[in-house]
Amino acid sequence: MVGHQWWWEYRYDHYDGKALDFIAANELHVPAGANGVARPVYLKLQSADVCHSFWVPRLGGKTDLIPATPMICGSKRTSRGCTSASVPNIVARNTPTCSSA
Repeated sequence: MVGHQWWWEYRYDHYDGKALDFIAANELHVPAGANGVARPVYLKLQSADVCHSFWVPRLGGKTDLIPATPMICGSKRTSRGCTSASVPNIVARNTPTCSSA
């Protein structure tokens, strides 16, 4: 994920051993675990230009980003559904975050 001044860039490199190689703007999809078993989720976060705060409570809380300093955050998802990701320190915008099997 790359934070830009007014939007988030989500790069999907691979999933479940398969190459995906596509980019989405302002929409993060996180796979849910199967049969109630938690699936680990790791996000590589970085900022392209200014300081950002990425906050998805269901994924473990807020992470502050500084340009040229990549961060890794991790969590486990067991349930389906949508939640909001906020950008609390810069603008009051929400980014939908959905999980599916």
